[in-house]
Amino acid sequence: MVRENSERDIRAKSVIISGLEETPSDDDASQVLDLLCSEFSFEPGWIQCRRVGRQIDGRPRLLRVSFKSSEDAARLVSEAPKLRRSHNHTVRSCVYINKNLSCHERTAAFDARRRKREKLRGGDSDGLSGSAGGLNPVRTNMERRFFVNSRRLIDTNHVAQVPDI
Repeated sequence: MVRENSERDIRAKSVIISGLEETPSDDDASQVLDLLCSEFSFEPGWIQCRRVGRQIDGRPRLLRVSFKSSEDAARLVSEAPKLRRSHNHTVRSCVYINKNLSCHERTAAFDARRRKREKLRGGDSDGLSGSAGGLNPVRTNMERRFFVNSRRLIDTNHVAQVPDI
């Protein structure tokens, strides 16, 4: 429990920046500070940068940026949509700033975005096909998944029956 709380605090103080080019000098901190100052007029007192993941097909690795306070990280995430209006074409089209989420949180956020897209398209919102008496079986024997149904969160870790929406 204590480890989970400390991990949550660490994640709250950091963000993930994707699409920021890697430089041979590995001076990511100055590159991030330049981005923050030019795009947001935001200059945090202290940051720590670390590339995470493997480099694939010449794409830049993700960059985890840790701040001194969770307020700095939250402010940056809330102002991140301003990047889409940047004067720099590369920043406007390639650089994204997101919360530092755990694997389960990323999966839940992805599923929520997928359901929202499908709902906007008028498609099947739960992504399952077939019908068993008006109910769709949700099989989650391998991993925990969270599904939103009728505006309430249902935690399923076994085979459950969820009504069609």
